[in-house]
Amino acid sequence: MQKRTILWDITDKCNLRCRHCYNADKYFTNKKYQVLNTPQINSVLTKLSKSGFNHIHLLGGEPLVRQDIWEIIREAGSRNIEITLNTNGTLLTPQNITRLLAARNLSQIVISLDAPTSAANDKLRGNGVFNIVTANIRNLTAAIKKSRSKTITAISSVISEENAVELYKFGVLTESLGVNYLFLLGLYDCGNARSERLKSRNYFRKVVPHLVKAVKTFDNYQDLRIQLDAKPKLATYLNRVCGKKMVAVEPSVCLAGDNMLAMDPDGTLYPCGSFSQPQHQKDLSMDIPRADVATVKRVNDFLTTKSFKKFLNLKASTHTAYCKSCEFSSLCHGICPLYVSDTNIPSECEAVDHFQRRMYAEMMPVSFTLVRPDYKGDNDVVALVMDLIKQGYTFWDILQRLSKKFEVALPLLRQDIGGYVSDLLVEGIIKR
Repeated sequence: MQKRTILWDITDKCNLRCRHCYNADKYFTNKKYQVLNTPQINSVLTKLSKSGFNHIHLLGGEPLVRQDIWEIIREAGSRNIEITLNTNGTLLTPQNITRLLAARNLSQIVISLDAPTSAANDKLRGNGVFNIVTANIRNLTAAIKKSRSKTITAISSVISEENAVELYKFGVLTESLGVNYLFLLGLYDCGNARSERLKSRNYFRKVVPHLVKAVKTFDNYQDLRIQLDAKPKLATYLNRVCGKKMVAVEPSVCLAGDNMLAMDPDGTLYPCGSFSQPQHQKDLSMDIPRADVATVKRVNDFLTTKSFKKFLNLKASTHTAYCKSCEFSSLCHGICPLYVSDTNIPSECEAVDHFQRRMYAEMMPVSFTLVRPDYKGDNDVVALVMDLIKQGYTFWDILQRLSKKFEVALPLLRQDIGGYVSDLLVEGIIKR
C-alpha cells in the first residue's frame, strides 16, 4: 500500500525555545490558534482515513505537552493509521516511554538533539537540555530492548554553522545511547533561525567540510544508519571525496501535494509546512493553497482547488537552466517552488561545484590502477578513459588527450570526466 502522509503540528505549545526554531514566528508570537480538541481530532482522523491517508507524523510545538496525545495515537491506530513522532525528548519520562511503546501503531520516535556535546547542543536548545534528553534516550532504548518493541529510535540534528564542527562526534554518542539512526537536516532559514541570522550566504561552504569529516568518521560505526537531507549532487560529492559509498544517493523529490500534506494545530491544510510560515505568506505573490479540514467533505477535495492546482503547475517548473544541465536533473526536483524565482543555482549545489573543482584540481597529477580490468563501461568515451587509465596516464593527461580528440574545452571535460573517474573510485573499479 502506498504511504500517504500528513505532517501534523498537533499543538502550538512547546516547553523549549530553541534559537533556530523554524516555527517560532507561528507559535511564539501574539497569534493564537484555535487548537483542535480531542473530539475534533477524532473526527479529522476519520476523515483522513477515509481519504486514504495512512501515516501521520506528529510535530509541534512539542507533541508530548498534549494530555490527550495517548488517545490521539490510540484513535489513529483504530483507523489503521501509522504514527511517527517528533519530540524534543525532554518529556520522555519512564511513564511516557511505557505509554508510547504500548502503542502498536507507533513505528518511530525521532528525538531532536542538535549536537553531540552539552555545550554545543545547549547553546541552541537551552541550558541542561542535553543531559536531560540523553538520559531519557538511554531509558527509551533500554525499554525498547527489554520489551522487544519494534519501535525505531532516531536522533535528528539540524546542521548549523555553530554545531557543524561537532558533527563527527555523533558516532560515539549514538553508540553509547543505543541509537542506530541519525537524521542530519539542513538549517531552515525561517523563524528564529532567520531572526538570529544563523544561516549566512556561505552556509553550505561552511558546513560541507565538517560534513565530510563526519561522514568519514561515521564509517567506523557499522550499525549507524545516516539519513542526510541533501540533494543527490551533495550526497554524490560526499561519496566521491571519501572514495567509497558513505551515504545513500536518494532522489530529491518535492512530495508536497502528492502523497504528503501538512496541517496546522487548528486544522488548516497546506501542501507543505513551508506554506504556513508567516514570512512566506508575506513574500509570496501567489494565492496560498490552504483549506480548513473541518469544511472539506474529503481531504482530497483540497487537491482540486484552484490555488492548489496553481501550486502544482509551479512545482512542475522548478528546473532552472542550471538544473537542466546538471547530471542529476532526473533525480532532483530542482529549486523549491517557494524560492524558484529567487535564484538560478541552489546554494547547496553552488557549494558542491566549488568543492568539486578543488577535488578535481587535486586529482590532476594522480594516476590510477585497474582493480576490475574486465570492466568495459557503457559507451566509447568510457572505454577510452578506461584504456588511458590502463596505460598509466594521470588524470591531467587523460583530460588533455580527450580534449584534443573530441575538441572539447578542458573545464567542461574536467567536470564530466572528473565525476566519472571519481565514481569509478567509489565503485572500487579503480584505485589511486
